[in-house]
Amino acid sequence: MRAVPLFVVALVASCNKGPSCSEQKRIAGDKIRIARLAASDTKAEQQAFNAAARRLEELREFQVKLIQGISQVRTAAACSPKMICCDKVAAWIAAEAKAPEGERPTWRLPAFGDANKLAPPELAKHMVTYDNAAGRLASLLQKGGDAPLAEVTAACNEANTEIDLVRSMSPNVVSTAVSAAEANHKATGETLESAKGRAAIFQQWEDALVKDTKFEVPPPSPTEPAKVSEARAAAKSVQGCLK
Repeated sequence: MRAVPLFVVALVASCNKGPSCSEQKRIAGDKIRIARLAASDTKAEQQAFNAAARRLEELREFQVKLIQGISQVRTAAACSPKMICCDKVAAWIAAEAKAPEGERPTWRLPAFGDANKLAPPELAKHMVTYDNAAGRLASLLQKGGDAPLAEVTAACNEANTEIDLVRSMSPNVVSTAVSAAEANHKATGETLESAKGRAAIFQQWEDALVKDTKFEVPPPSPTEPAKVSEARAAAKSVQGCLK
């Protein structure tokens, strides 16, 4: 039998050997570092937490403005059991008619204005409708004696209906919205804190590689990103090269 040259045997053995331990460690280190950097990016979680904090602050600010707004309407034109005395519009028109045009006093129900933007949608629509009716009422009354009683009464009644809905709905609607915002604020805060710690395991792996010591690699998660899966596979494959 013909002898196989030694250099051929050495070449075949070298090809079957695969990457050296130093090369495996380098590859594993690169993939683990990439996973650590990706895990360290908590921008999305921070943005979600900031948005939740802003919404909660807006709702708390809205609560204050809503209470003040309802109180101002009550002070401006209160009438028990209704908040606006629409049965007095004829007297208002007569009073306006006595003043010369351009000198007539402006009578306007207080508006919620920008507070509408902070309100839960189901409440905001009634606040906007109230503001529109109150504005229309003020414009009609500026006509003095020429103000059409039917239109003035309609605007007054609409304003009264809408402010009454705002007053009756607000405790439950606002309380529910604030509770939901508080829960979301808490949840996004917990998610952010969890995100801040997710890079720790990759840092531990990197430290172990530097120390040339074996480390535990937990089983994969079905939802983990590809970079994490690659780092996990590399970490497991390099264990045979560690002490």
